[in-house]
Amino acid sequence: MTAVVLTYNEEENIDFCMRSICGICKSIFILDSGSTDATLEICRNYTNQIYYHEFKNSADQWQWALDHLPIQDEWIMLLDADHVLSGPLQSEIVNQLAEGEQEISAYYCRHRYIYRGKKMHGFKSRGLLLFRRGCVRLDSGERHDYKFIIQGQVAELRGFRYEENRKENDQAYWLQKHRIFADRIARDELLRLYGMKQWQNQGWLFGHHDERIVWLKQRWLRMPLFVRPFLYFFYRYIFRGGFRDGWIGLQYHFLQAFWFRVQIDIKRMKLKHDLGIGRSNLKDLNS
Repeated sequence: MTAVVLTYNEEENIDFCMRSICGICKSIFILDSGSTDATLEICRNYTNQIYYHEFKNSADQWQWALDHLPIQDEWIMLLDADHVLSGPLQSEIVNQLAEGEQEISAYYCRHRYIYRGKKMHGFKSRGLLLFRRGCVRLDSGERHDYKFIIQGQVAELRGFRYEENRKENDQAYWLQKHRIFADRIARDELLRLYGMKQWQNQGWLFGHHDERIVWLKQRWLRMPLFVRPFLYFFYRYIFRGGFRDGWIGLQYHFLQAFWFRVQIDIKRMKLKHDLGIGRSNLKDLNS
């Protein structure tokens, strides 16, 4: 099994990630996009397979990794530098691959986001972790996020992958990062509304995780602006149990499920006003 890890100035996170995979992976590839801190020095404690590729967006970066890295193993694990595999998940992966179920092409695992040291409920509950080489490609219709197109059957692992970006403990960093994300998502939404950009994944409520997310996004796209942030916050905080996360959780769910979504709606409305209504004016959003 080979792990591929994306990095960019991740000295605060990368050692935790590497320690959680070095014991179960035959090879580890680092795909860096220009780190200037100690990220690569830390990585060299675990692997010499370090490559560089300029970052454009997440989907392009992952697809470049799958197309160009000299991966030889049958199974590939994809991780961001702030991901850590729990002990039970590590053992589960080893056991599943030892059983050698030939009909399975990819494994999803449970995903838990950690904000300021506390595990959050109700956000990003699943994510693709492991797949057979040649069975997965990236959906090029995503700029901010990334979705996978999978050939073959998928299965679920019960263990958790944790996501904890320690840089986000700095509130100013978190806010600036999400302002950038909001701009990208607002542009994507306008392009989709006018039929100038489409998901390659066919949205399906009863499909695998990425197909369900596309199905939900297709409906979210046409919901009334400034109404959907209220609905999403209610869904996340009440229905999905965010209220269990205490005061820190209230801060996080308010910022990520409400404030961030309001920023997207504001930017989308402003872009539409500035560019005017019409397909010919929207081509600049792809730049």
